[in-house]
Amino acid sequence: MKTFAEKKDFKLNLAGRLLNVIGNADNKGFSREQYKGHPVLCCEYAYSMGNSMSDFHEMVEIYETYNNWCGGFIWDYVDKSLRKGQIDGKDFWAYGGDYGERKSSRNVVADGIVTADRKPHHALFEVAKCYQNIAVELANPKTGEIKVRNKNVFVSTEGYSLHWEVKRDGAALESGDLDDCIIEPQESKVVDLPLNFDNYAESGEYFLEVSF
Repeated sequence: MKTFAEKKDFKLNLAGRLLNVIGNADNKGFSREQYKGHPVLCCEYAYSMGNSMSDFHEMVEIYETYNNWCGGFIWDYVDKSLRKGQIDGKDFWAYGGDYGERKSSRNVVADGIVTADRKPHHALFEVAKCYQNIAVELANPKTGEIKVRNKNVFVSTEGYSLHWEVKRDGAALESGDLDDCIIEPQESKVVDLPLNFDNYAESGEYFLEVSF
């Protein structure tokens, strides 16, 4: 397979399917042999209807597992509705059936991750979380080690500051910043957080939050 790094014009045959089935790549309506050697593009791999983006992270994990799975499209980006006056001083956004039409798709047309006037639905924050370019997982809770993975393809984490904070029962317990967490593109690094374990003798619900 040719790569974009060769800096030559070439044609690609995409293997595409209109599916949003969760599972490994072999469960998406076509076999491994069919997409072998081809970039795969899912036309509808996530359906943002109501509260239906809750398993979105599982779909993103598929793309990060198979190198030739290049992405897909969320159905939909924006609600297809129209401003139709106001009710009780608030804008009324009309969709299927609100104009008296006999046949319509009803609220199926209002399934975006943003509203018609581009205000975020809750699903947008789930997408932003799954699409973040730096991933963090707990490596060793006994030593305070975390594993940081740079998912960027071309840029390192130079210039980023890692901020960590531990909360117990919702209250801040301790925090800190690390400015030397430089990770090359597509690489990972184990980072040792300077936790004071004397603070964790008391029982409670502990959360470690990491941001960049």
